[in-house]
Amino acid sequence: MNASGSRNGGSCRRCYAMKYVTIGADDLSNLDEMVNAAIADGWVPLGGVSVAGVFQTWEGRKGTETETNWTYIQAMTHGVTG
Repeated sequence: MNASGSRNGGSCRRCYAMKYVTIGADDLSNLDEMVNAAIADGWVPLGGVSVAGVFQTWEGRKGTETETNWTYIQAMTHGVTG
C-alpha cells in the first residue's frame, strides 16, 4: 500500500492518516485529566499506561537518602480522514 492508501498506485477515494502523541504526567490524577480531555477531542488511547521511575541516592545529613520520581505516560492516536 502506498502513501495515498492505494495498493495499485492509483488515488484513493478516502485516505486515512494517523496522528500519534504521548501524554505524560507526574501523577495518575493529572494523567487522567489530560487523557480524558484528549478523548473528548477525538483522541483514542493506544495500549496501557507506561510508568517510568527515576531513582536518586545521595549521602545526606541523615545518612543515605533516596528519592523516586515517577512519570506516567499514555500513548494516544487520532485518525484523520481526507
